[in-house]
Amino acid sequence: MNPNSSTNPTYNKTNKNILKGNILIYSRNTYIENISKSFLINKIIPFEYIDNQINLDNIIKGNNTTIINDTIRLQFIIDLLKKECIKGTSKMISDLSN
Repeated sequence: MNPNSSTNPTYNKTNKNILKGNILIYSRNTYIENISKSFLINKIIPFEYIDNQINLDNIIKGNNTTIINDTIRLQFIIDLLKKECIKGTSKMISDLSN
């Protein structure tokens, strides 16, 4: 159902390939969250790098008052890994429909 339409709900047909794609996306997101927590706990990506990147993003967006904590660092790692993993997942999903 389309969440943006309140008066005329629309439904998308679900088939095997759509379900496989949704399972891949859910699995990817779950894996990224788990591996990101491991990266943060084991300090695989140095905090200095993460903090500098967050500060850079804040300067670009005009936010200079962000206090950097582990929650913000974790979200940065998740976003970073998602950018890279989306490409592979998209390729796998497109291969399912062929």
